Amino acid sequence: MTGGSEPSAPEDAAADLAPGQAAAPAVHRRARGASQDAKALKAQAEHQVRRARRNLATARRSLRARVLVVDDSPVFLEVAASLVSAAPSLRLIGVAPSGADAIEVLPKLRPDFVLVDFNMPGIDGAETAAVIGKECPEAVVVIISAEPAGLEFAARASGAVAVLDKRGLGPGVLEALWAKHRPER
Repeated sequence: MTGGSEPSAPEDAAADLAPGQAAAPAVHRRARGASQDAKALKAQAEHQVRRARRNLATARRSLRARVLVVDDSPVFLEVAASLVSAAPSLRLIGVAPSGADAIEVLPKLRPDFVLVDFNMPGIDGAETAAVIGKECPEAVVVIISAEPAGLEFAARASGAVAVLDKRGLGPGVLEALWAKHRPER
């Protein structure tokens, strides 16, 4: 090129400085930037892991049947709550001390599986089961009783899938009933 000055290369500008002075700030800037990038990537990865764990926990909870227990005996409600809680595929979402209370909470709770005592004052178990069947047709309803003999016809007529003796309830029995009668998802 004629008469013009050529732009100086970066290494020419650094030639006036002592060795290592020009390169050091750039290296530190790059190292500091890489460190910040690594921290940002690590934070992003940790966030994604936390979100994945939350999603997995939500999925596991959603695979568990949501159970409502209806019985006029406070003692039996406690027993049933502990039995349901001991079953890995079931999750207790509520208890109701009467058929009327169960019908009232149905729209809010939307249970998958309902245990209903047959002998209750006011709205009995058969009537409660029939209303649950109309309001939540996807719910599996089981009639429970301390004296289940002769209740099969009334239970079937109300839409219940089975009648169980209260003394025979256990986590395994409840899980087997749910596995047998649950709707396909």
